[in-house]
Amino acid sequence: MSINPDSTNSQLINYRTRSASLLEKGFSELRDGRWAIAEELIWGSLTLATREHALSLGHILSAEQEIRNYIANLGEERRDRQMRDSFNQLDSFHDMVEKVRESGLRLDYLFMLLDDVASTIEKLWSSSDDNLSAAKR
Repeated sequence: MSINPDSTNSQLINYRTRSASLLEKGFSELRDGRWAIAEELIWGSLTLATREHALSLGHILSAEQEIRNYIANLGEERRDRQMRDSFNQLDSFHDMVEKVRESGLRLDYLFMLLDDVASTIEKLWSSSDDNLSAAKR
């Protein structure tokens, strides 16, 4: 299957724009204490950043498990624990919120966990840019 370069470029821009917007909104919700909404927004941002990265290499991802496997494999290849475990960290976020509420643990841990995921998103963006630059040469 051939991928139309104009369509691909437009889709890459769309993924990046939406991912950045969701990430920003997610942290805003987090600061306002709306944990569940923040989790969903950041999840969406990570999903779109992963899809963008795959597309920058000519791969189209659609199914959730396919996206999870892609980022886990990419993290393994790069020996990047944060990247490899990013979806698992988000999976455990709800439980961590409950622990914070029940035990009075500090909120810092929640922010650190989501900062790790945000770092992965930014790495994916940067790597997508590198992939596109290399493809133009």
